[in-house]
Amino acid sequence: MEFEAEEPEINLMERSPRKLGEPLLPTRKIVESLIYGGIITVAVFGLYAWLLFHAMPTAQASTATFIVLITANAMLILPSRSAQSSWHNLWAVLPGISIWALAASFLALLMITRLSFIAEAFRFGKLSHLEWLTYFGMGVSMLLVLQIAKMMMGRRVINAPVSS
Repeated sequence: MEFEAEEPEINLMERSPRKLGEPLLPTRKIVESLIYGGIITVAVFGLYAWLLFHAMPTAQASTATFIVLITANAMLILPSRSAQSSWHNLWAVLPGISIWALAASFLALLMITRLSFIAEAFRFGKLSHLEWLTYFGMGVSMLLVLQIAKMMMGRRVINAPVSS
């Protein structure tokens, strides 16, 4: 939804039309999405295992990993908005719909994990304010990892040998 409000790339109309057999979603985008999903999955499962190993009650570990998962997924909006992999493009003007999507995600996350009657429905355990902010910060920090992955994928495509 938020990507529909994005400004088109400057040279979009100067490109040749897509070939008839060419897929609408390029393989590179599918691979990029799988890499992003894999990074977030490994981080969230790793965190959950680490919390349980360190004797955090399951309900609280579930809350912590849910916070990181939802926040990291919301952060995906930023590196996914542009084909460019520079840090500047990451923070380029966000359309209103993207800001609303982020705000709604974070508000829903806050309500689900902090309001007892909702949290109990999900069997989430209560975290202190500091713990909640720590796991929220971990989710936000995934943006750094995702952007570095994007930059590495971009470099790999640029430096790939051209086949004739």
